[in-house]
Amino acid sequence: MHLYEHGAVTQKLERNDVDGSLVTQFQLLAEQGRYPLMVVDGDSERKMSQIINSQYWNTVYSFLTQQAGSVFTYGFDFSWQDMHILDALLSNPQIQQVWVGLYGDPNSSGNTELVFRLTQRQSQLYPFDGGPAVLYYDTGTAPF
Repeated sequence: MHLYEHGAVTQKLERNDVDGSLVTQFQLLAEQGRYPLMVVDGDSERKMSQIINSQYWNTVYSFLTQQAGSVFTYGFDFSWQDMHILDALLSNPQIQQVWVGLYGDPNSSGNTELVFRLTQRQSQLYPFDGGPAVLYYDTGTAPF
């Protein structure tokens, strides 16, 4: 929430004696019509458009698509609005496994919907098998 784009430059707000607290800086920037660098609204296609048009988010997304080996996610539900993130992981031939954390009862409606979304998306991307393995773990047992 403390990242802003100023032209082609991404700036990070920091509390200091000259500019004041972060809250004060947020308020001043909002009064100027400048808002934090976030991708929060719209469907997956709209979010992807925002990512492509932001140097910062495009760099982060590119980094995601270049990972190799296993990727672990924690606290992310891969909603339909976030399929661009899943696509980046599943379409990367260097990733062998995507580990997805399930919170609480694995048979809860939220977790079964999550598994359904990921299974469906993987079968859309790889209708005849293939792609990285999508595996699930109990977030309560993760040593974070």
